[in-house]
Amino acid sequence: MTLGPPPPAYRDALRAFKAGDLRRARASLDRITASHPTDIRVRTLSAMLDARQGRLDDSERELLAVIAGCPDEHTAFGIRHQLALVHLQQRRLDDALTQIDLALSAAPDAQVLIAAKADMLLTANRRDEADALLRPALDKTDPPNLALATAYARLHARTGQRDHAVALLERAIPASPPPTMDARRAIHQLGALYEHADRYDDAFDCYTRAGALSPVRYDPRATAALVDRLINAWTADAIASAPRSHNTSSAPVFIVGMPRSGTSLTERILTSHPNIAGVGESDALADAAALALGAEGSLWRAEPHPPAKLTPPDIHNATSEYVRRVIAPHTSRPDSVARVTDKHPMNFWRLGLIPLLFPRAHIIHCVRDPRDTCVSCLAQHFVGDHPWANRPEDLGHFYRQYARVMAHWERVLPEAGARLTRAVYEDIVTDQQTESRRLIQFLGLPWDDACLRPHESDQITWTHSNEQVRQPVYTSSAGRWRRFGARLNPLITALADSIA
Repeated sequence: MTLGPPPPAYRDALRAFKAGDLRRARASLDRITASHPTDIRVRTLSAMLDARQGRLDDSERELLAVIAGCPDEHTAFGIRHQLALVHLQQRRLDDALTQIDLALSAAPDAQVLIAAKADMLLTANRRDEADALLRPALDKTDPPNLALATAYARLHARTGQRDHAVALLERAIPASPPPTMDARRAIHQLGALYEHADRYDDAFDCYTRAGALSPVRYDPRATAALVDRLINAWTADAIASAPRSHNTSSAPVFIVGMPRSGTSLTERILTSHPNIAGVGESDALADAAALALGAEGSLWRAEPHPPAKLTPPDIHNATSEYVRRVIAPHTSRPDSVARVTDKHPMNFWRLGLIPLLFPRAHIIHCVRDPRDTCVSCLAQHFVGDHPWANRPEDLGHFYRQYARVMAHWERVLPEAGARLTRAVYEDIVTDQQTESRRLIQFLGLPWDDACLRPHESDQITWTHSNEQVRQPVYTSSAGRWRRFGARLNPLITALADSIA
């Protein structure tokens, strides 16, 4: 393996990756992989890109191979960090912490590793350990390290240390921040701190500032054209005429909707039931569509072949792959469960496949006030290809396209025999018992009172709602959009008739 200067195109690929421009990063890497097949940095970045695009098993294998070929642990510590992040995406928190600890043993003062471990401890709700790790590290530099300050701010967004967290982040964020994911994440986190402190104008400025740093731009025409194609191709007759899987399992439960529409809360309520397991936001359906059904595009809008082009082997292969990755691990054990939830919101692009792959599956469409949904998206740091979430006007346009395609699925899928219902966020938070009972009944299971106490579950929530779902169900996020007043006029205008 080569440890000399990196190839020139590697720097271009790395800059694109850090900025979130995954297509440019892959194109740059493709130019140098053949000529530098053993370069540690090239192989590691390629594996990181695989992970970002959902190919986690491939990424893990490559990173393990690179580590095995490193001359010493000091060379390997950065690669172990990336492997830890892959394990985190694989929902393997213990393995992730093991790799971070191995990396820290070789580089105990590496601030990025300390911040990464603190984030993992917070995910595991080990808050005191995270705080004890961060405080001495933050005292060592001035201005504070950006990653450490961001982790500390996430930890203390709702504690008595919030003012201290604000001061740290304000000093850590450069006056002219680079267009990197780390900078955007820090600015989003500062906005969240301002919002918790009722400084709504400052918060909104942070959210729009972070979005403006993204190098990827939303294409409204392409998104509208995609919805047109889906509506025209996936008619009730076309779905009825397409080949179907012989799979008879009623285990799959797909929870879909706009991001930040209550999908995590819905999943948490359901998986509090002893007969329901959850896999969180799985890319398995998108991957199955890409590998077996010819889908192209990013994970948030991968488009399968229209039903007229699907063949029985296509359907069989996609079904088998999804079962292998999502269903079988939970239904083939002695303590097997009756239902398995997959709450990737963006599966709404692919709902036409569900009655073909799993004729007895259940679909829950999560709905929330579009203004609150979009504000929550604007305030969120999304990892990966989500250009629609950077500007209020783009969010409004994207929401309308989501609403169009979901209105179509809600018309045609019941005709195709699909089991589909809505979960309205505002109804859940105002009358949790009634709505929870209705959803459990929809899934065909007996009621269990544990569903009324989702915050008491010791499950780890792996998404952006990790902190919220550990609290009892609350109503304070309903009407959040009103905090920002006239600043939301571009969003309100773009949402148009989506607002009831």
